[in-house]
Amino acid sequence: MNYLTDTDKVILLSGTVGLGIGLVVSAQEIALDRWLDNKWLGWDAAVSRTVVSAIVWALLLGAASFLTMLYEPTKSLAEINQETLRLGAVMILLLPITTRLMNRMLQSAGRLLRPDQREG
Repeated sequence: MNYLTDTDKVILLSGTVGLGIGLVVSAQEIALDRWLDNKWLGWDAAVSRTVVSAIVWALLLGAASFLTMLYEPTKSLAEINQETLRLGAVMILLLPITTRLMNRMLQSAGRLLRPDQREG
């Protein structure tokens, strides 16, 4: 017996994709921190960062799917599923790299605006 409606399945898929995005993005950020900056914050920080990232992404994508169904009733559930998966793929590929680039640019701009402050 199937208790879930098609709408429930779309929201659960979005939440699951969000969990996956959170886990992968957090793992990529931790790996980039270790590889590029040679810093390791420890297992406690890595696990807490990963758990928070997964929960936030799951809630974000689940809510986005729900709001899409609510405010765009003409959009089919299959289209919402495809958009969720597409967004997930884009976020996994681009988010860690763009976040790191933006941080570097902001640090450089900060050093230009306040040259009297030194790193470290």
